Amino acid sequence: MLKEGDKNKKGSYYTPENITGNISTVKVAQTSKILDPCCGTGSFLLSFANKITDPQKLYGIDIDDIACFIAKINLVSKYKHLQFRPNIFNVDFLNINNSLDNFPYFRQGFDVIVTNPPWGALVSAKYAQYFPQIFSREIFSYFIVKARECLKKEGRGIFVLPASILNVAAHKDIRKHILANFNIEKIIFCGKAFKGVLTDVICLSLRLKTQRNFIKILNKTGTKIIRQSVYETNVNHNFMPNNMRDEKILKKLFAAPYDTLTQSQWGLGIVTGNNAKHISPRKK
Repeated sequence: MLKEGDKNKKGSYYTPENITGNISTVKVAQTSKILDPCCGTGSFLLSFANKITDPQKLYGIDIDDIACFIAKINLVSKYKHLQFRPNIFNVDFLNINNSLDNFPYFRQGFDVIVTNPPWGALVSAKYAQYFPQIFSREIFSYFIVKARECLKKEGRGIFVLPASILNVAAHKDIRKHILANFNIEKIIFCGKAFKGVLTDVICLSLRLKTQRNFIKILNKTGTKIIRQSVYETNVNHNFMPNNMRDEKILKKLFAAPYDTLTQSQWGLGIVTGNNAKHISPRKK
């Protein structure tokens, strides 16, 4: 119901059913406490409803009051034989510390946080003070940092994100934070999942760090395995390469002596549009 311009301004592109369906296959205990901090109309929470029999274990937050209202209706309809008050709150998750006394259950932590946070939406400058480790001021990075604070020990975070998080230099800050605090369990390539959005999408599954591990990378060609440690040592902590063979090739290349161009000076040449007419074959 939102106009395209409003979606873009707010970053409010609601998650397609094929993604929520895939994430709902994640194994969770019946007693797990689950949070979606950008719950929208509650699609992720509803996808876990068949596994969680107690609706009071499901929590949602969103800054859109209409979306919160619809999410409450959806949960009440899903658990129509029970009487309960849905744990859906119209607050700012990134600013939750300022009102934590009103939400004591956030102090206890969650087993799973699953969400499709906004991407690149216009955000208040105050968040830069809350998250000084994020220099890019990218809003989805703020949500990953904040989610870590709200997870139980060995809790899991699952995020729907643009594929640019994997290797764009501006997102080095959040990749560094992820490597320091999480085990990366899976990277699932979902293609262009959102109507009207050209960006490729991934699902990133993280678990609070216990020990170094192997990462599963899933795309349309199959499943590949790579060690997380290779991400810790490569340039800008890029979440590439994406298989063990690539890792071995790069390791062999960088083991040999090599020079770099770090001290070089660079200049942009002239683009003539017609070299045959404007470029002389001899010096004048």
